[in-house]
Amino acid sequence: MTALRQSGFDRVIHELRESSVPILGICVGMQMLFEYSSESGGHEGLGLIPGQVRRLEGSRRLPQMQWNQLELVEEAGDLYRGVESKAWVYFVHSYAVPSSDYATAYSFYGQRFVASIQSGRIFGTQYHPEKSSRAGIELLSNFVSYAKGSRR
Repeated sequence: MTALRQSGFDRVIHELRESSVPILGICVGMQMLFEYSSESGGHEGLGLIPGQVRRLEGSRRLPQMQWNQLELVEEAGDLYRGVESKAWVYFVHSYAVPSSDYATAYSFYGQRFVASIQSGRIFGTQYHPEKSSRAGIELLSNFVSYAKGSRR
């Protein structure tokens, strides 16, 4: 967040949101969308999504670097069109959001955590869709289609 603020890119993200431009945060990018993170001694996030990012608990090895299954919520939204409900996706992280009213999918690694979110035109994935085979390609394709459609 420090580097993001020093570069002024945090203001750009807020301007994009105010202009109704779709935003997709991936991994740490999703975490920065929230109000607060306990990582690196704690810091404020962009505050675009209510909630806090916390270190994963339990005795599991961190960072989690592996494939995990998604658990899509009932109204997972447009990004998950064509993605199977228990799709395998690739995670690399030690911090996550435990729960959120904006969750579109969850996963489990010693504890249940938010795997993806959506609030209006703001989207985020804790996992890496670019490394997640067919499910990830489908999600990215759906985001591009959504972004193209939102310009009309």
